[in-house]
Amino acid sequence: KKKPIILIAYTSRFQIEKKKNEKQLNDIMQVVEQIKGYKIIFKVHPRKNHPYYLKILKNYKNLDIEISNENLLLLTKRCDVFLHDRDSSAIYEGLVFKKPSIEYWNTIKSSDYETSPDILKLNVRANNPEELEKLINLAIDEPAHEVWNVQQSAFDLSFKKFGENATHHCVNVVLKLIENK
Repeated sequence: KKKPIILIAYTSRFQIEKKKNEKQLNDIMQVVEQIKGYKIIFKVHPRKNHPYYLKILKNYKNLDIEISNENLLLLTKRCDVFLHDRDSSAIYEGLVFKKPSIEYWNTIKSSDYETSPDILKLNVRANNPEELEKLINLAIDEPAHEVWNVQQSAFDLSFKKFGENATHHCVNVVLKLIENK
């Protein structure tokens, strides 16, 4: 039996705020380290990919970690829980495939502006490691919990506004692309 997957869409910005980014990644890894029996897949941003994150991941030898260059859509389709950065549109990939999608806290406080996912009420945000652990466990133990249903409903509702069949059309196109891969 295949291990369930926690997918982390990660933006490696170690060229700025190195200490804060190091603490953030270590905090995230310490949380996922507590969750037994899961494979951790890292999908690093194709352009924001400072290699320092690799040094940090080496400290977590007891974890089943894979760093993937595979398309994010293919990865989100296979994952069970999806973690994403605040300054990323990756949340949409998670929600297209109806995955509990958790935004982890930002290292730069000036990024408290509203993003599209905030305005559309799509975000389920962990503001610290304790909240992240609670939300990951909720996603694992209760993937049909109201938190995830509300998130998915907001996504479905938001995209119906752009034409009744737009969401279904996009999902079908994505599914066909994946099937043809």
